[in-house]
Amino acid sequence: MSNNLPVAMYHMVNNWPTKQLALSPSLFEEHCRALKAGRWHTVTLEEAEHYFLKGQSLPRKSVWITFDDGYLDNYVYAYPILKKYGLKGTVFCVVERMEAAGALRPTIQDVWDGHIGSDALPRVDAPYVPHALGFETRSDMFLNWAEVREMDASGVIQIASHSLTHGNVFINADYNGFIQPGPRHRAFDRLDYPRHIPWGLPNFSTKGALRFRAFLPSDYLLEGIQEIVPQDKAQAYRFFQDEANVNRLKDFVAGIPKEKLGQYESDAALSGRLEYDMVSGKKRLEAELRRPVRTLCWPWGRYMPEALNAAKQAGYQVLVTTEAGTNRPIADAERVARFHVKARSAREMLFRYTMLQSPLLAKIYASIRI
Repeated sequence: MSNNLPVAMYHMVNNWPTKQLALSPSLFEEHCRALKAGRWHTVTLEEAEHYFLKGQSLPRKSVWITFDDGYLDNYVYAYPILKKYGLKGTVFCVVERMEAAGALRPTIQDVWDGHIGSDALPRVDAPYVPHALGFETRSDMFLNWAEVREMDASGVIQIASHSLTHGNVFINADYNGFIQPGPRHRAFDRLDYPRHIPWGLPNFSTKGALRFRAFLPSDYLLEGIQEIVPQDKAQAYRFFQDEANVNRLKDFVAGIPKEKLGQYESDAALSGRLEYDMVSGKKRLEAELRRPVRTLCWPWGRYMPEALNAAKQAGYQVLVTTEAGTNRPIADAERVARFHVKARSAREMLFRYTMLQSPLLAKIYASIRI
């Protein structure tokens, strides 16, 4: 029986040279090959849930492999590689990012089988694309619902929730510059609430929507901004190329007392927003998968007490974080710890798994934070 359950956190598996959250397919395959050779048991979503909720025993060398966000490369690369080695995993999908239409797209398995060349795979290795305004901007590809259902039914990769939007909110009246058309560099930088953000709005401080109460710009600010800055994207882009225009906008905002720039959402609004995210996201995922969904992975691994209450009210029972550490059955169901698998060797990965299985070694691991 396994003493503790280590949980591995992956994100992207692709050949994008920026490796902050990505492993190359070849390195991911090295990890899988080492797990297979070392006779590790990769648990399914159901096994993980039964471990955390019912205390079900697991084989001694068990690990739960998870992927955050629902990137298409999880289907193109990770899914065939896991299947090749007889391993299991779980993808936490951001429900609103799943693409609605489309059939199954090619995977590396089609390349291995000689059906297509590697150049016919979706562009998961190149997340930046040209924009009509003349710059390159990030545009990640995500799974579609057909691919989600295919993987979930296979038992190789099963699906759980990563919230409805994985969005952000403004958190106070401090700002740095203005929101304007330009390149995006993050997959999850969009605002969750309010949804309509005019060009020219002060770029207020933002944090995760499930971690903070939202700061809402005042009507006076919103109306004034839209009188000054054109809201057509191309026109707004040209507006910000003129220093005189920018100075006029700066003067308008500087003339508004800070306490009149906006206000925080009410308790009722916060409760409604959190309930909508938890309930509607869960219902959509359950409708697509045609089965109950009991596990939620928090965006950025963190949450506010009100969000925890909303998740539990919605029926989530296993709640996954990004906190470092190991996991005991039942006791840690609402605060599952994981470690971020970086682009490092399979030997180091297996060392971490071994450390996290033992309660004593896990404490040593936590103290040295390798």
